[in-house]
Amino acid sequence: MNFDFLKEIDDFKKLYSYCNQAELAVFTAPSLSAVASRNALESLVKSFYLTKYGAYPEGYSLFELIEDGCFSSYLDDSLLSCVHLVRKIGNNGAHGEEVSKKAAIGALEALHETVKE
Repeated sequence: MNFDFLKEIDDFKKLYSYCNQAELAVFTAPSLSAVASRNALESLVKSFYLTKYGAYPEGYSLFELIEDGCFSSYLDDSLLSCVHLVRKIGNNGAHGEEVSKKAAIGALEALHETVKE
């Protein structure tokens, strides 16, 4: 994957940083890569809410933000599956579960698919 297309977009500097961290760690630290992918996803989802609605619902979990029709209605089933894959694998890494290289790569690929849309 390559997330360099985000690098020069001011509004996506934070998103690029998370994506880059995920990409750099995918083979050496898959759990960290998965967490960085999830952080990137959360940044992307919150950016969507801020751009579209001016704010995002405080206190909502990432799952709740994704499942809310204000967000999910903009995604087809395939893209929604990618989003949830990144969230689930990232949560595993964040909660101390071992994430395999294969899973971390899957999360990174799903993240790339989501971000490019």
